[in-house]
Amino acid sequence: MKKIFVFISAFILILTACGESYGTGNYELPIFTRAKLKGSDFAFNAKISEADFLISFDEGHALYGTELYFSEKGGVAKIGEYTRDVRIDAFPAQKAFVKAVRAICNQDVRYLKTEYGRKYTIDETVIMVYYGTDKKTITDIETEEHGRRFYFAVEVIEPYEVQSGSAG
Repeated sequence: MKKIFVFISAFILILTACGESYGTGNYELPIFTRAKLKGSDFAFNAKISEADFLISFDEGHALYGTELYFSEKGGVAKIGEYTRDVRIDAFPAQKAFVKAVRAICNQDVRYLKTEYGRKYTIDETVIMVYYGTDKKTITDIETEEHGRRFYFAVEVIEPYEVQSGSAG
């Protein structure tokens, strides 16, 4: 009888350990996030919805005062009253970050649980999402596409309300 109890206890313990998962799956668009690119002392902010996103930069960053707005129609950089059309490809790190956040928020995108978090593969992009010790808070995101790798330290990731139908 004692052996059966030990066996059942061990089985339950193994099931519990294997059932441990990362993240809550409760991240939904639209979302506000603040992150630093590895090697940078300054964060950027991103408001991301399904249709568009807005990127801004902290004081001290070389692009401080610049807002980058991207939608299906294209992109616009705004500095004060000055605006200019831009392509998202001119900002590969931010493009990769937005793609990663959208994957995290998309409940239909499959992922692989790893020892450290979740691994997503979308087209040719590999996205690793790392969680804190609580296993619910995203702390880091790493992306790799076509040999280009970006590593982001995530400071904030939280929902926000869209004003007048855009990410801004």
